Amino acid sequence: MQRHPLRPYLDYIAYIFQRMDPLPEQERFELGYRDFLQSPLQPLMDNLEAQTYETFEKDTVKYIQYERAICKALLDRFPDKAASSSTTVLMVVGAGRGPLVRASLQAAEETGCKLKVYAVEKNPNAVVTLHSLVKLEGWEGIVTIISCDMRHWDAPEKADILVSELLGSFGDNELSPECLDGAQRFLKEDGISIPSSYVYSSWIGYI
Repeated sequence: MQRHPLRPYLDYIAYIFQRMDPLPEQERFELGYRDFLQSPLQPLMDNLEAQTYETFEKDTVKYIQYERAICKALLDRFPDKAASSSTTVLMVVGAGRGPLVRASLQAAEETGCKLKVYAVEKNPNAVVTLHSLVKLEGWEGIVTIISCDMRHWDAPEKADILVSELLGSFGDNELSPECLDGAQRFLKEDGISIPSSYVYSSWIGYI
């Protein structure tokens, strides 16, 4: 049977693909999200699934930057010897399954600061995971889990540092301004919000 005249080209392309280095785990994970229409998440209205949280948590660079920012905030608030003698009240609003709580405690360990953490989360499924994480890591005396919408919680004290992660994937789909506006009352007058501001652009095109 006669070979198709373009068959050698196809064979060579296959040969090139076979010689390529395998994709890193992160890129393999992202393949299912490329060139695929996705509906923006609405975590205020819907309770996110575990798989969605897992996708968020794979962004290790983001949480490293959060940890660095919290380190700077702790050192700015309690420099030198004051760090070991004072307790910083830190609130994570929208704690999810706990990556920001972990980043906060790692920052405290790195700086030698004492932390009292409130982890506020409205998703009951994520709250179950948070309780398991706190027990597993032995954080019972440090982390208090609040199962509540941040806009409706009556905090027992003011926070030195307020940490949030509500920057969505498209526009204001996670309702960051609306939620954080209700959470600002938790923060002391000289408190630090992480992030304190951001500029975000969304782009849309026809297909």
